[in-house]
Amino acid sequence: MSEMSLKQNETCFSVSAPGKIILHGEHSVVYGKTALAASISRRTRVTWKVNNRDDRLKLSLSAINLEKEYNLKNIHDCLLAVPPPIVEQSELASFNVGTPELLDLAELLPVLTKFIPDAPSLTKEHRNPLLAFFTLFVGMLSSVAVEIKSCSISVTSELDIGAGLGSSASYSVALAAGFLQFIRTCVERQHKGQQNITREGFKTIPSICSPNAEFSDGERDLISRWAYQCERIMHGNPSGIDNLVCTYGFVLQFRKNVSRQGVTWKKLPPVKELSVLLVNTKVSRSTAALVEKVAQKKAKFPSVIEAVFQVIDQVALSASSVFESMSDANSSELEQHLHTLEELVDLNQGQLASLGVSHPRLDRVCAAAAARGMHAKLTGAGGGGNAFVLVRPSPCDAEELRRELEEEGYDCFVTGIGREGVTVDSL
Repeated sequence: MSEMSLKQNETCFSVSAPGKIILHGEHSVVYGKTALAASISRRTRVTWKVNNRDDRLKLSLSAINLEKEYNLKNIHDCLLAVPPPIVEQSELASFNVGTPELLDLAELLPVLTKFIPDAPSLTKEHRNPLLAFFTLFVGMLSSVAVEIKSCSISVTSELDIGAGLGSSASYSVALAAGFLQFIRTCVERQHKGQQNITREGFKTIPSICSPNAEFSDGERDLISRWAYQCERIMHGNPSGIDNLVCTYGFVLQFRKNVSRQGVTWKKLPPVKELSVLLVNTKVSRSTAALVEKVAQKKAKFPSVIEAVFQVIDQVALSASSVFESMSDANSSELEQHLHTLEELVDLNQGQLASLGVSHPRLDRVCAAAAARGMHAKLTGAGGGGNAFVLVRPSPCDAEELRRELEEEGYDCFVTGIGREGVTVDSL
């Protein structure tokens, strides 16, 4: 099969993925307990345009102030002319865009680092997003009969980097969705009626949907799995929950499989309008150090800390039950559900504080919220970072609280939670 060439200005689309927060289950989730995470309204967006530049790929990552241009022939000769590295005991004939787990990152990353001219001099903040981009480029396009002509790919984000809001997972999910949408667009416009769009030597690619306004469940699964490979580049050994939340959206209940890699999870029903005030303490912290601090407490007081973890587990399960009931609740029932969620927020914050992972700046947020009859807790590892305050449908108190905290040097914004996951925004 000959590879297809895109016509000038043929392809233009935009996809996006949300950020996320942890609602319940911080730290205890490391030990196999239940946790809840939710998508938020702020998103990362990828816009892909075929343009009139000569055989160039322009990549713009505005969130990290990085713009790069690459010669497409060099990309082809260096990255696509030879088969991608496959994990040991696998064969190239078993690999395609549907099998991201077979891509050997340990072998591929040195190749990509060599290809990126200034990779050794780049900071980790710049290098890893580029490595993730080209991992998807090689992994998702090498097996498909597609030749990319001159194009520009722009990534913009409403999420602060390193703030515990899933910025890297949102980036990874949006990029993976962008590559899949590019393939879907090519299938629709260039391969109508053809079932096999696979390059010679690779495993036959199953039928790929046309580029409609939604990704199927199977495509979301594929996007999440490719995004996980990017998260491995960003974080080494991620849990996998961030890419799941940014892909599927809404509220997810999950539990880490302690004895083996991965998580078990389920998506809860969409909740009625629910928002939080996110508060950045501007206190930097090390997640690894905080996890180790809790591990030391558990080693010293195993039965006590296990009892704390059990309470946090039950808080998460109780909140999950409330979210399931909220989807079809009437106004009076919704009021009771909101009250229950507020109580659970206070309970969880108390348990996290007992683990020693709160911080005076976080405690101040909780106290300021309580003074207005509102309820707050840390989100993420703690020790600084972010807190969230549950916001009632009337945002008046939240606005007053926001102003008060900003006067004290906090960064705040209201965001919806439990929103849509990865989407096609424009075609």
